[in-house]
Amino acid sequence: MTQIIKRYPLTCILLVAIWVVCLIPVPDIKPLHGFNLLDKWTHFVMYGAFSFVWCYEFKRISWHTIV
Repeated sequence: MTQIIKRYPLTCILLVAIWVVCLIPVPDIKPLHGFNLLDKWTHFVMYGAFSFVWCYEFKRISWHTIV
């Protein structure tokens, strides 16, 4: 487990941040009623950023191992 945290520190931090944000209850905000599927777009962006960071760190680790 510690090896994963050492190899992918940004990914682990982002994962914990996403979990925390996902567990926070969303208040009912009147100005946001006009946006359809706002929660779906938010999850798409969060997990898209997670995937990008994970791929970046994976490629960085793999590149150093190959070279």
